[in-house]
Amino acid sequence: AILTQVGLERWLCLRRVLAPRRRNLTMSGDAEAAGQSARRVPGEARIVCLLCAVNFIEHADSAVLSASMISLEEDLNISMLGLSILYAGGGISMSIFGIVWGMLADHVSRKVLLTCTCVGWGLFSLLGAATQSAHMLFVLRWGQQAMLSSMGPLSQSIVADISEPLRRGTLFGRINLGGGLGGLITKPLALAAADITLAHGIRGWRAMLGLVGVLGLVAALLISRFMAEPDREQAPLARTEAEPAKPGRSCGLQCRLFAGLFCIPSFLALLGQGIFGCTAMYAKGFDALYLKRCGHSGAALGTMSLIGGIAGLPAAQLNGAIPDAFARRSPLHGRPCAAQVSVVAGAIAFAIWVLVAPRVGIMALTAIGILEGLVGGWVTPGVKLPILAEIVPPHQRATSMAWLATLEGSLGGIVGPMSVGFLAEQVFGYHGPRSAKDAGEEGSDDSRAALGTALLWCTLLPWMMQAAVFFPILHCTYRRDLCRSQAVYKIASSAEDDDSAPAATEVGKPTGS
Repeated sequence: AILTQVGLERWLCLRRVLAPRRRNLTMSGDAEAAGQSARRVPGEARIVCLLCAVNFIEHADSAVLSASMISLEEDLNISMLGLSILYAGGGISMSIFGIVWGMLADHVSRKVLLTCTCVGWGLFSLLGAATQSAHMLFVLRWGQQAMLSSMGPLSQSIVADISEPLRRGTLFGRINLGGGLGGLITKPLALAAADITLAHGIRGWRAMLGLVGVLGLVAALLISRFMAEPDREQAPLARTEAEPAKPGRSCGLQCRLFAGLFCIPSFLALLGQGIFGCTAMYAKGFDALYLKRCGHSGAALGTMSLIGGIAGLPAAQLNGAIPDAFARRSPLHGRPCAAQVSVVAGAIAFAIWVLVAPRVGIMALTAIGILEGLVGGWVTPGVKLPILAEIVPPHQRATSMAWLATLEGSLGGIVGPMSVGFLAEQVFGYHGPRSAKDAGEEGSDDSRAALGTALLWCTLLPWMMQAAVFFPILHCTYRRDLCRSQAVYKIASSAEDDDSAPAATEVGKPTGS
């Protein structure tokens, strides 16, 4: 490790000595391309705080579902495969509707969109808390996640318009800090209360889901009252695409945008790593169920989630700041390198966590989980989102983000949960609560081993594909795509200046000649 560090430092010094002009050109071109995004807008801190609040509720919703899996098995008689379908259905809904919100975000007030989706999100959550049917819960979960899918494209568009390129990773990290707080506060409560019966016979998981719905309605009220609509960063020659168009022409523009994204090699690399990353992320949603199968109580899991969440709050901020530091050292290779380090370190930590979970106490698992959160969460806030903001035109950022989220989330959302459910139940011999009770302690041990093995297969393999295949591709393609984006921006700026010059001359032309 020391030799590698020394060699990297020598290479960076040699690169600065031999190619200062290329680096300066890259950084100055990047600053030029940022344009108005480096401009601070009024109420920027308030906008970021409100986005943190929405992300808070989003992670709270995920924590409630993850903590309530055993309760759903018992109360609604849902099998492991049924839980996988419920989980996958929510991910597919987010992916499908994400592109709709992305298209709207490029042309409609983002404040209005956030307000409306938070209201719908809250109502679907309240209805889901009251339903008595597993099939109706599937439908309501689909609608809830459809509303929730607006968060990704809208936050991508807003943050790109209120920040400069080298600060975007930090701001996305702050927004993820809000999500960390949501998991910190909600998951311990959900783990402790999901299996108990509260007043008037209300089950704990229903109360927690209803709380998420109320928080969604409160967030809608705060956004409508306090959020200021940020100015959009307009790319040159974007005015023609922003003009009202007929439905057929609008569909044609979206088709051309979609085809154009597939002509960007860095976008394809981001898409590939995103598919495998989402597969592992959705597979990890069964971690609370696995710990309960290992014999840890709901109160112990709540304690672990609380301590881990408090210790992980600084990590949420560092997840964006550390890749920014890599990018300052090497603008072209820093972020891909940070992603590789993060994925490999996080995979090792999670594998250790799964393997030792049946044999160690809750505090040891908490320490391993803190380590995983510290090193394994750099990719989205510090690598994927900043790179995507630099390789696509400013006026198409929200739509591009929505396409990326749709493609990676739909495939990863299907493969991740379904593969865990299928491998655990059909290959490795997992049994539900009732069948495990009939089979005795041996059946419970078999279910634990089956679920743990499925988790390892469905997380480690996708992570290794990210680190060994797609991020090395990004090392090769990012520089060319960034230069192409800057060249297109400069050409468009020159064309716009040439178009406006005759008009200015005509206005200033003396009348007597």
